[in-house]
Amino acid sequence: MCAGKAQSFDFDAPEAEPADTFAMDLRPYQKQALHWLLNKEKNQSDREDVSMHPLWEEYLWPTKDQDDQELPRVEGLDKFYVNPYMGELSIEFPRQEQNCLGGILADEMGLGKTSAFIDWMMS
Repeated sequence: MCAGKAQSFDFDAPEAEPADTFAMDLRPYQKQALHWLLNKEKNQSDREDVSMHPLWEEYLWPTKDQDDQELPRVEGLDKFYVNPYMGELSIEFPRQEQNCLGGILADEMGLGKTSAFIDWMMS
C-alpha cells in the first residue's frame, strides 16, 4: 500500500521546456520528468510548497456533525493532514523534502524515459 501511494501521479507538477537543440516534442509527463531531473541536479524547486509527502493525505475539517448540526470553526484552519501508515495527524503541510542530489527516473516502460534523459543531457 505504501508503494502504491508513493507512485501516485502529481498532476500539478511543473514542466520544463526542452532545449532548443532537441528536435522531438515531449509529452507533458515527459516535461515534468525533465523538470524533476533538472531540479534534482540543482537541489532547488520552483514551487514554495514543492509537493505533499506521498504518504500523507489531505482532508477538510467537517462542518457538520452526525446529527447535521453546525460544528464550531477554527479561523484559518480549513485542512488537516493524516499519515495513515504512521498514525500521525498534523495541521502543518507535510512537505516532501529533498535532501540529496540525483535520483532514479523510474517511469513505466514505454513512457519516454530515454527521450527525457537525452533532453536532460542537452539542457
